[in-house]
Amino acid sequence: MAEAFNQGPGPLIGALYDQLGIGRTIDEMVRWDPAQCRLSPGMRIKALVINIFGRQRPLYRLHEFYEHMDVENLFGKGVRRGDLTDYNIARALDKLGERGPWEVFSTLCLRAIWHEQIALKYLHSDTTSISLYGTYEDHDGNEFVITRGHSKEKRPDLKQFLYGLSVTPDKVPVCADVNSGNTSDKSWNYDFIEKLAETFNPEVLEKVIYIADSALMTKENRKNRRKRASIYPRLPGNFSLEKELKAKAWCQEVAFQKLGTFSERKDAASYRL
Repeated sequence: MAEAFNQGPGPLIGALYDQLGIGRTIDEMVRWDPAQCRLSPGMRIKALVINIFGRQRPLYRLHEFYEHMDVENLFGKGVRRGDLTDYNIARALDKLGERGPWEVFSTLCLRAIWHEQIALKYLHSDTTSISLYGTYEDHDGNEFVITRGHSKEKRPDLKQFLYGLSVTPDKVPVCADVNSGNTSDKSWNYDFIEKLAETFNPEVLEKVIYIADSALMTKENRKNRRKRASIYPRLPGNFSLEKELKAKAWCQEVAFQKLGTFSERKDAASYRL
């Protein structure tokens, strides 16, 4: 009797993964011994990527996810479902951690941007908090701590970590990092820009415009900023100049341009420029 497989979006995700050279790049960047490994780290990460984009509950019982899929078709001749164990996947993640998530992720993104010939002129950067359930005891001396902080998910009762991301106007990721849950956006922006300066070629970075929210505009950041990318934040409300400019705009005879609303809701705000 012939066996039926349900590949779902796996072949498409796998083809894009291979086309962008993600697995090849990972294998070039991390330490591994081809003589000792049935699957390369890049191939194991491919199994994770297919699972993440192809399942409603990703990273959960990965072995069962591939139970009714043609594993050889996805990963190559001779590859069996038994090769995709939690241990093997965890070892691949360990190798990414040893090399450095920032370096690996930024290299993958920049190579994909180069492959797709995406113009790198604007970088939109911001953070979000990811709330977690559990105890997560604090440990002194650790650089990364899951702890309480300003919760953007409106869950101050939960501990969290902070996830920062920089994307192009088309939402293509360029760089990302994770930080302790009590990290301030004010310090994160400055540190993130310093990381970009270490990652990008100076000639490329000088042409990039870095766009962020008002958390970037602090006196300390202005004083410490070296010539990197051009930076465009919103002027924060805790600057006295912000109030002066608003008052000046309202008091003077200014020809405001009506933009209207951007929503069909009855209580939608109306904008003027």
